Amino acid sequence: MSGGSCNNPELEQYQSLNLTVIDIDAFIGRDYFRQEITRFISHMKNNRLWPGYDTIRLPGERAFKSLELAKKQGLTLDDTWLKELNDIAQQNSVDLLK
Repeated sequence: MSGGSCNNPELEQYQSLNLTVIDIDAFIGRDYFRQEITRFISHMKNNRLWPGYDTIRLPGERAFKSLELAKKQGLTLDDTWLKELNDIAQQNSVDLLK
């Protein structure tokens, strides 16, 4: 956990953290783990869709798809964002965006 102030409702802000690290090789081995994860993903993706939905997504899948699309097509920035980024670039001696 993240210290004495974590989850203290008396404080204005509070947070906690739990990081679990597992050595897969110590349990079942990496190859078998990957095989099982692939099977699990296939099982999840092949479930029946709820009405009104056209796909089953895993956590992070939409973000990764958006990232790939942005890498291929770039991003559209309005003038406000472009000015703010160029101000930061100028302060750090970086070429301005066009």
